[in-house]
Amino acid sequence: MAQDRAEDPAAAKERGRQHKVAVVTALLTFAGTLISSAAVVIAAVIAAPDAVREALGDRIAVTTTATATVTMTTTTTATPSAARDGEQTSAGTGAVLSVNEAVADDSCGSLGGNAWKDGIALLGGETTPAPGMICLVSQRGAMDGTMDFVVPQGATTFTAKAGIDRGSANAAAQVEFSVLALDGQVLDKRVATYTESPTMTAQVGSTSRITLKILVLKGNSTSTGDSFRLAWISPKFQTGP
Repeated sequence: MAQDRAEDPAAAKERGRQHKVAVVTALLTFAGTLISSAAVVIAAVIAAPDAVREALGDRIAVTTTATATVTMTTTTTATPSAARDGEQTSAGTGAVLSVNEAVADDSCGSLGGNAWKDGIALLGGETTPAPGMICLVSQRGAMDGTMDFVVPQGATTFTAKAGIDRGSANAAAQVEFSVLALDGQVLDKRVATYTESPTMTAQVGSTSRITLKILVLKGNSTSTGDSFRLAWISPKFQTGP
């Protein structure tokens, strides 16, 4: 019995050593598994980064240094601003205006005259025909006509050349051209003749809409023809003065 008791500490020590060996072995086995898995991933990233990217999606950045970084990107879609006053907008700054962009218009003749049209005209004092908005006046006496346009956001100035087409039969006509703000304020007003074609410049930064108005001051001619074509040539909204 004494000998058995003497051997107990040695047996206990042996069992403790075996337990530690088992634990260490298990830990080493687990670590080996992790290392092997990591090695496989690293090898895949290095050898075939495109395949890894395809498998994980477009939001992962893969480099040959075996670093994979996932990023989340928030995309914001810009929505165009609505037209002021809920109206359709004009073509924008720098573009020649078209009759089709007018939000309201009256023909150039109070008694049911001719309609405004896009066209080309050669004005007095000019050497080259240019595009613009044109109306044929074929009635005698005073008459007027208007077109309204929405001012694009950011526009500060409206410019145009105003005058009478040199190809008109009536060389004695006189026409008053005006640019009006939404509240009726006159922003610019000029008189054009067969030989004189003023440049219109109106500051439009404080109004959301303008009216282009013509008033025939003299339409009768001493010649055999009384018709003439009046025009707003190269009408544009600008962002500068």
